[in-house]
Amino acid sequence: MNRIDFEAYYQKAAPIRVSREAVERLKPLRVYGLKKEDIINHTDITPKQVREDLALFFELLRYCYSGYSYYLEGKIEPEAKIEEILELLPDTAITTFALADAVCQVLSPYINDSHFAFASDHRTSLAKIFQAYFSDVVVCACEGGYRVENGSPQIPAGHLFAKEEAEAYLFETLPGEDGRRRYLLGVYTPEEASEITVGGIALPLHRCKTDSVCPEPQQGAAWEEERDGIPVVYHATYSAKDIALSFEDYRKSGMRYRDSDLLVWSLLSNTGGHSGYPQNFVLGLNGYACWEMDVAMLSGPFTGKAEAQEIRYEVYENEKIDLSRSEYEGKLFVLQNKRVMSSGESALYFARSVKHVTFVGSASGGCGQFGDIGIYRLPNTGLAFQMGYKVFNNENFEEGRGLLPDYWLDSSDPVGEVVRYLRTR
Repeated sequence: MNRIDFEAYYQKAAPIRVSREAVERLKPLRVYGLKKEDIINHTDITPKQVREDLALFFELLRYCYSGYSYYLEGKIEPEAKIEEILELLPDTAITTFALADAVCQVLSPYINDSHFAFASDHRTSLAKIFQAYFSDVVVCACEGGYRVENGSPQIPAGHLFAKEEAEAYLFETLPGEDGRRRYLLGVYTPEEASEITVGGIALPLHRCKTDSVCPEPQQGAAWEEERDGIPVVYHATYSAKDIALSFEDYRKSGMRYRDSDLLVWSLLSNTGGHSGYPQNFVLGLNGYACWEMDVAMLSGPFTGKAEAQEIRYEVYENEKIDLSRSEYEGKLFVLQNKRVMSSGESALYFARSVKHVTFVGSASGGCGQFGDIGIYRLPNTGLAFQMGYKVFNNENFEEGRGLLPDYWLDSSDPVGEVVRYLRTR
């Protein structure tokens, strides 16, 4: 979302009146905590029950979903969408999970939101996720174009691609020992990809190997080690239920590395939780931690102001990053992949407060535009879903596309790759 849209949809948004009847009708639908055993696939739902619940669903969207004005207001007619959803369902014995699929199918052309998801026996969300696919070929920049450094069965080492043949498929990876710029060949797309054609040569693709790397926790959610003399800090999750340490513990952990010339910080597969953990780690390391963003929060009778008769946005503008306040003099290398989401991505933003930081791996998940979720359950069908009541406007952030690294890696051992690179510097 660009600055102009954020101002129009949130900063300058007019309050929305909400009746006491609507509050009484919708407020009981909010649930606090949803256990696995609470997710039930009812199998005898009638079209009448679906119609009644979908009317409530679209009311909830209007009053409780922070993405409503951006994605839906003036673009859909709820009654028409209810009919579209019903057309996708049988006339009898409708199931809860089939209803979730139908709602997703009808709304997915309008909404791109990784936090907006339905409880089901399979992934049912309104996310449009980009994925990196790479060939086995690595090229290096040279006079006249790009020369193949690591070949494949389709193409030998030494082959020269003209600049115009390769430039649409280049993803810069770690430089060679001689400092030459090196590139992976591939694509980053929301569609499945199995092949690219470069200079008339068909190259098979595979999913980026780095995206499947999930470090095995050694001592809880955060642990530290030294590899070939280089310190590595791992943060596997920021979910409070999995963390025994306090914010202060994370701050002290960062402080231990203030005098280190090099530090590798692995966020690989960290799907998020509470952003206070990475904030305090960076604060300890760097003496300064800033997440440069603006926040808009829905405020009204559904978000703590029980007597309010209108919905409005409270907007908070955060400070801009000032690298002159960065105190860490070493070089920080941050490892990321597609499973880094939500508050995991907040860690990437806090890391930008460090003046000598390099991001390595693959793109993050891109789950962060609309967040701080509320969970709701519809009364007749049992359909349960979550959606955000805040908007986090981060510069250059695109939902599903995520934050791109400075250097891409296609490796099953990205930590080892970075350590080996640093040892040769």
